[in-house]
Amino acid sequence: MIMIFNPKKEKQGRELIEEAEKLGVATDGIFKPNAYVSYLESPFREAALQERVRSAKNTRYAKLTWIIALMSAIASVVSAIAAWFAVLR
Repeated sequence: MIMIFNPKKEKQGRELIEEAEKLGVATDGIFKPNAYVSYLESPFREAALQERVRSAKNTRYAKLTWIIALMSAIASVVSAIAAWFAVLR
Protein backbone atom coordinates (compact mmCIF):
# COMPACT_ATOMS: atom_id res chain seq x y z
CA MET A 1 0.00 0.00 0.00
CA ILE A 2 1.39 3.42 -0.97
CA MET A 3 1.12 6.18 1.62
CA ILE A 4 0.72 9.65 0.15
CA PHE A 5 0.83 11.57 3.42
CA ASN A 6 3.54 11.66 6.06
CA PRO A 7 2.44 9.36 8.88
CA LYS A 8 4.73 11.13 11.37
CA LYS A 9 2.57 13.08 13.76
CA GLU A 10 3.43 16.71 14.40
CA LYS A 11 4.28 17.81 17.91
CA GLN A 12 1.60 19.42 20.02
CA GLY A 13 1.34 21.37 23.24
CA ARG A 14 4.46 21.94 25.30
CA GLU A 15 6.63 19.85 22.93
CA LEU A 16 5.60 22.10 20.04
CA ILE A 17 6.46 25.25 21.99
CA GLU A 18 9.86 23.83 22.98
CA GLU A 19 10.64 22.86 19.37
CA ALA A 20 9.63 26.32 18.17
CA GLU A 21 11.95 27.92 20.72
CA LYS A 22 14.78 25.58 19.69
CA LEU A 23 14.36 26.56 16.04
CA GLY A 24 14.07 30.25 16.88
CA VAL A 25 10.52 30.54 15.53
CA ALA A 26 8.70 33.77 16.35
CA THR A 27 5.65 33.27 18.53
CA ASP A 28 4.15 36.72 17.98
CA GLY A 29 0.38 36.50 17.75
CA ILE A 30 0.30 32.80 18.64
CA PHE A 31 -0.59 32.93 22.33
CA LYS A 32 -4.04 34.03 23.40
CA PRO A 33 -3.84 36.57 26.23
CA ASN A 34 -4.54 35.19 29.65
CA ALA A 35 -3.31 37.11 32.69
CA TYR A 36 -3.70 34.25 35.15
CA VAL A 37 -1.31 31.59 33.75
CA SER A 38 2.21 31.49 32.34
CA TYR A 39 2.67 31.59 28.58
CA LEU A 40 3.58 27.89 28.48
CA GLU A 41 0.19 26.99 29.87
CA SER A 42 -1.92 29.64 28.15
CA PRO A 43 -4.07 28.62 25.19
CA PHE A 44 -2.47 29.18 21.80
CA ARG A 45 -3.19 28.65 18.13
CA GLU A 46 -1.49 25.33 17.60
CA ALA A 47 -2.01 25.08 13.84
CA ALA A 48 -0.37 28.45 13.24
CA LEU A 49 2.65 27.50 15.33
CA GLN A 50 2.92 24.11 13.59
CA GLU A 51 2.95 25.91 10.24
CA ARG A 52 5.76 28.20 11.41
CA VAL A 53 7.78 25.24 12.68
CA ARG A 54 7.31 23.39 9.36
CA SER A 55 8.44 26.49 7.49
CA ALA A 56 11.54 26.84 9.68
CA LYS A 57 12.47 23.19 9.12
CA ASN A 58 11.99 23.51 5.37
CA THR A 59 14.22 26.59 5.31
CA ARG A 60 16.91 24.75 7.24
CA TYR A 61 16.80 21.80 4.82
CA ALA A 62 16.86 24.13 1.81
CA LYS A 63 20.03 25.80 3.12
CA LEU A 64 21.65 22.41 3.61
CA THR A 65 20.70 21.32 0.09
CA TRP A 66 22.16 24.52 -1.36
CA ILE A 67 25.49 23.92 0.40
CA ILE A 68 25.65 20.33 -0.85
CA ALA A 69 24.91 21.47 -4.42
CA LEU A 70 27.67 24.09 -4.21
CA MET A 71 30.21 21.52 -2.97
CA SER A 72 29.22 19.20 -5.79
CA ALA A 73 29.72 21.94 -8.38
CA ILE A 74 33.16 22.77 -6.98
CA ALA A 75 34.13 19.08 -7.08
CA SER A 76 33.01 18.93 -10.72
CA VAL A 77 35.16 21.93 -11.65
CA VAL A 78 38.20 20.44 -9.89
CA SER A 79 37.61 17.15 -11.69
CA ALA A 80 37.34 18.89 -15.06
CA ILE A 81 40.58 20.80 -14.47
CA ALA A 82 42.35 17.57 -13.47
CA ALA A 83 41.06 15.89 -16.64
CA TRP A 84 42.39 18.78 -18.81
CA PHE A 85 45.82 18.53 -17.20
CA ALA A 86 45.85 14.77 -17.81
CA VAL A 87 44.96 15.25 -21.49
CA LEU A 88 47.49 18.04 -22.07
CA ARG A 89 50.45 16.02 -20.70
